[in-house]
Amino acid sequence: LGERADAIELYRRELALLGEEDAERRRRARIQIRLANLHAARPEEAPLAITAFREAERLERLSASDERALALLLDQTGEPAQFRETFGHWCDREDTTAGVADHVLLATRLAEAGELAHALVRAERAVAVAPEHAPAWALLGRLQQTNGRDELAIRSLERAADHSLPVECARRCVEAAAIAEPVGLERADALLQRAVRADSTCFAAH
Repeated sequence: LGERADAIELYRRELALLGEEDAERRRRARIQIRLANLHAARPEEAPLAITAFREAERLERLSASDERALALLLDQTGEPAQFRETFGHWCDREDTTAGVADHVLLATRLAEAGELAHALVRAERAVAVAPEHAPAWALLGRLQQTNGRDELAIRSLERAADHSLPVECARRCVEAAAIAEPVGLERADALLQRAVRADSTCFAAH
C-alpha cells in the first residue's frame, strides 16, 4: 500500500517539473499511463484512471491496449456514450485486437442507445470477422428486421441456425419463420419444419 502511494506521489511531483518540450511531453504521457494503471487497479479510483488516460491521450496517441483499457473504465463508471465512442475507435484501429465478441458487444450497446444504423454496420462487421459465429448472425438478423430489411433478416437468422446447436437452431428458425409468415406462408412453414427436425421438442415450431 505504501509503495503504491509513494509511486503515485513521485510521479505527480515529476509531472509538475516537466515542461512542453517534445521529450518532456513524451515523458509526461508515459507517466500519465503509469498513473492510470495504478489507479485502475482500484475500482473506486476509476475516475482518476480515466483522467490520467485522457491527459496521456492529449499528449500522444494511446496504444491499442491503453485505449481499450480506457473504454472499459468508461463503461465501468457509467459513461455509455463515451464508452461507445472510445470502444468503437479501438475496434477500428489498424493495430486492434478486437474480435467478433467485441463487435457484437458494441453493436448491442449501439442498438440499446437507439443508434440502429450504426449498430447494423457494426453487426455486419462482426459477421465479416467471424462468418461462423451464430450470435453475431442472430443479432444482425434482428437489427435488419428492426431496420425494415425482412428478407435479409430471414437469411441472417438462417445463417445463425446453420452454426447453432439443435436447440438454438430450432429457436432461430422459429424466429425467422415469424418474420417470413406475413409475406410467405410456404417459406415460413419450411422454416418451422427445419426447426422440428433440429429439435422435435420445440413447442413453438409445432
